[in-house]
Amino acid sequence: MNIDVKEFVKPEETGKQTNRTKDRVVNLVGSVVLLGIVLSIIGIWTGVRAVANWGSTHEIVSQQVLSMSIQYPFRIEDRKPLVLASIEKQALMPELDTDIERYICEKFGIVECRTALAIAEAESNLNCNAFHVNDNGSVDFSIFQLNSVHLKKGGEWTLENMANCKKNVDLAYELWTEQGFEPWVAFLSKAYLVK
Repeated sequence: MNIDVKEFVKPEETGKQTNRTKDRVVNLVGSVVLLGIVLSIIGIWTGVRAVANWGSTHEIVSQQVLSMSIQYPFRIEDRKPLVLASIEKQALMPELDTDIERYICEKFGIVECRTALAIAEAESNLNCNAFHVNDNGSVDFSIFQLNSVHLKKGGEWTLENMANCKKNVDLAYELWTEQGFEPWVAFLSKAYLVK
């Protein structure tokens, strides 16, 4: 009688392979579940931020349910910005001597007007024709000394617009809405605070 040893070894190897396959499947399922949880958390966070942003510009206003026509019990309206009393406006508004100063304050608003003017004054002495060539070869343009590295953004970010006084203010405002006053050296160094 001949006994083939291979017959006894095969079932054990097959069992080991089955266990390895089960482990891989369990690990794969665990990874997929974990990925699903992370994506759900990101989705929820994004949704909460979107609702908060929407809520800052809209409000639910109750209205009559019955009138000449049937309406929904609520309607959605854009929120109207709060208007400061003229006395408060005068207290916050600096004395503006030039058209470009008035334009900066119109663009940045009453609250940020003084800071924006101080930064423009520190950067260019409110000179629309100012430019500066930096050591790295980039160039700063006009009243807010916008750097030529921003040309890569495209769109309105052209040399012509950066050198144009009012367009320079518009682009500075766009940059400020994205990053605050952080891009300006005069802000970071606190040079805009010195009179």
